[in-house]
Amino acid sequence: MHVYLDDAEEKLQPAQRLKLAFVNIARADAYMKLQRPQHDMALYVLNDAFSASKTIQSDFNIGHVRSLYSKLAKSPYGTSPDVADLGLALRDWYKPR
Repeated sequence: MHVYLDDAEEKLQPAQRLKLAFVNIARADAYMKLQRPQHDMALYVLNDAFSASKTIQSDFNIGHVRSLYSKLAKSPYGTSPDVADLGLALRDWYKPR
């Protein structure tokens, strides 16, 4: 799975931030679904996707980030301070603007 995502990322131009963010969302999902989940890597690419999605204000992508965050928060890795930080950032995003 990761090979396909790596190939997709290589074909994207730096200006295609929306698509790159979505590739990272898919990558985070894949990391979490491994037989031995790699929650730290999932969180890393999820944070990257969230940052890019905020910049381009993609509520669609941020919705996916939020969904994966919820799964991550329920995992054994969910007590990590970095997971809590992502949760706080998402909460701030969803505050009335």
